[in-house]
Amino acid sequence: MITWTAPTDGGATITAYLVKILCRGTATWHVETVNCDGSNPSIVLAKTCTIPLTVLKAAPFSIEVLDIIPAEVSAINAAGAGPASDPGF
Repeated sequence: MITWTAPTDGGATITAYLVKILCRGTATWHVETVNCDGSNPSIVLAKTCTIPLTVLKAAPFSIEVLDIIPAEVSAINAAGAGPASDPGF
């Protein structure tokens, strides 16, 4: 499960989040939109999403058991995407 705290919105309502996961063995960040679609209103409201282990074990993530899984989140509003959070683990 990935959870985050909403950043300051700068006066414009946050309408979506961009959630990225670091792929194992690479410096590539990937957006997993099937289970963690940051434009889904329920995900925006809850500030959480769950990506099944079977998805994380498959390409492009290729995560193995006991791996640390870095994730970063950016808020999106009328002004555009904000800066990414520090990678959480």
